[in-house]
Amino acid sequence: MAQREKMVSASLGAPRLAPYLSACQNDLGRAIELYEWNLHLGAAFQEITMILEVAVRNAIDEQLKPWNKDQSRNTHNPGSDFTDEWIAHPAIPLHGLMSAHSKNAQSYAQTGRGKRPPHHPRKHAPISHDDLLAQLSFGTWPSILPNPNRPRVSTPKIRIWEEAIVYAFPKIDPGDAGIRQVCEPLKRLHNLRNRVAHGEQLLEVNVQARFSDVLRVLAFIDQDLADWCVDVSRVRAVQKQRPRTP
Repeated sequence: MAQREKMVSASLGAPRLAPYLSACQNDLGRAIELYEWNLHLGAAFQEITMILEVAVRNAIDEQLKPWNKDQSRNTHNPGSDFTDEWIAHPAIPLHGLMSAHSKNAQSYAQTGRGKRPPHHPRKHAPISHDDLLAQLSFGTWPSILPNPNRPRVSTPKIRIWEEAIVYAFPKIDPGDAGIRQVCEPLKRLHNLRNRVAHGEQLLEVNVQARFSDVLRVLAFIDQDLADWCVDVSRVRAVQKQRPRTP
């Protein structure tokens, strides 16, 4: 066992193992147990943030498609003819907010199409709106949503929120409260998702609070969706398995 611990320690490296050793008063065996628990917690969070990411993406998409199409009649876009393809051809002011995200989605979708095997039913099909939608990262949403910590003023983000995105969350409170209810937890969960994706330590994460964030945002879309997430999630079970530390 001692040999195995040395192997794991050498493979992980001192910087990555340091916070676990600190939490366990330099007991290597306990530190590795804590590291293993951290892996399980990260996996459990990844499962439910995947649910959240897809649900939020689709809910917002359903609102931005008709909004974008309607902008053909808007004085902000004179002479323009827009469709519901808000990623490939976003109307003003969404165009400015989505510029980098749209380019990245196009690039990733093109790469994905090139990697399709010869027998793929859409091997040579053109890039569709759904292809682009699937390539938008979780970070797209915090970047185009209003900042809940700033005074409420007329900005492109506020306009997009009020005219379209707010309707993706039919259960929120009206006004500024609704912005905070959605935008604050999404920012926190985006940060958590990035920590999980990079295998960072989650020892100081408020597990119950972040789990509640996920459920709260899902419930703003549909309570049944949040209930399903509770049934699927392993977060609470893994939380209870955290090894005791000195």
